[in-house]
Amino acid sequence: GSVFISHFDFIMDDDEKIFRKEDARKQAFKKGVDAEESRRKREDETLKVRKSKRDDQLMKRRKDVEPPQMQVPGYGVPGGMELSQGQVQQQVSSPVVSRMDATMQSKLQMLPQWTAMVLSDDPVRLLEGTTQFRKILSIERSPPIQQVIDCGVVPKLVSFLYDHSRPKLQFEAAWAVTNIASGTPEQTRIVIDQQAVPILVQLLMSPSEEVR
Repeated sequence: GSVFISHFDFIMDDDEKIFRKEDARKQAFKKGVDAEESRRKREDETLKVRKSKRDDQLMKRRKDVEPPQMQVPGYGVPGGMELSQGQVQQQVSSPVVSRMDATMQSKLQMLPQWTAMVLSDDPVRLLEGTTQFRKILSIERSPPIQQVIDCGVVPKLVSFLYDHSRPKLQFEAAWAVTNIASGTPEQTRIVIDQQAVPILVQLLMSPSEEVR
């Protein structure tokens, strides 16, 4: 009887060891998943903070150069023909939207030229191309984030973030990269995969006020 019990105990010990190893493996895997999830949350939060700061700066600049509001004849003018807000919106918005679409199309045609600038070795062309990408990515109405990504310039823009000798280029690149990251989750992932988050965090402490 004792031999049987001893053998049974031996089997139980092996099962216990296997169970403990499996449990330890699951715990290690869970820790790895949790750490990855925490890292992604930190990266997403960093990008949100950066985007918010850039939006505040853009809003301030727009207020500084905001043109006077468009005046519509006959609207709100004593003695003039009163139009409803909907009628005014319809009369004003349609041509404005058409002009905006035409302007956007012309800018999209410039993407290859701006790409060539960003990929050149000329410092002046580098800055000009990066600035143009930043401007087109900063428009409020449907910025062409995917079209810019498809140009293949994201790695180059991220590399400019490390160029501390040219703070103006850093500033334009950081703004452009942050705007790209504000797109869809897939577009945000492209920025993260280029290791842009750590350097963006560092730039928050840049000696250049404009870069910060």
